[in-house]
Amino acid sequence: MLKSIISVARGWKAITTLFFKGVIISPSTRLIIEQSAVIRLLNKSRIFFNSYILLQNGSHLSSKNNFYLGQGAEVILTHNAKLEIGENVYVGSYSNIRCSGKIKIGNNVRIAQHVSIIDSNYDIFEGKIIGIKSNEIEIEDSVWIGAGAIILPGVKIKKGSIIGAGSVVNKDVNEKCLFAGNPARYIKNI
Repeated sequence: MLKSIISVARGWKAITTLFFKGVIISPSTRLIIEQSAVIRLLNKSRIFFNSYILLQNGSHLSSKNNFYLGQGAEVILTHNAKLEIGENVYVGSYSNIRCSGKIKIGNNVRIAQHVSIIDSNYDIFEGKIIGIKSNEIEIEDSVWIGAGAIILPGVKIKKGSIIGAGSVVNKDVNEKCLFAGNPARYIKNI
């Protein structure tokens, strides 16, 4: 069954490490893992229909118990990127996580549908793209991110905070606060 959900390109010589224990992956999920990439999904993790996960060379995706990736969601890790996901994390349908450096998601985090979490951007010099620049994103425990929000590179969302639907978060969010808007700004303590 595992062979039906993993795409392997010809010519790859390294063996990819997979750890699946008590995990449900829907048959229509596209899971592409390049050489020396590692994916660890633990008990009660669920990856639903039409989701897409790409781990490029040397990247590492790990989740603790009870990780849920909704229908049509995408998780893409570029070369040597690291995505750490805590326990009881829900990522809603059609959400998008793009990791070129490091993204850390704490425990009991709820990410609604159509959310984008992106830790990188193009590095431009004299009008030309010269590479990709990434800044770590950290989402601490018990955070709730509303539908359609965008989390940009270098942001730290502290414990117990709420991000309003449609918000664009481009700076750090204090503990137990509501932030909303474009750009996201402090609304109130919660």
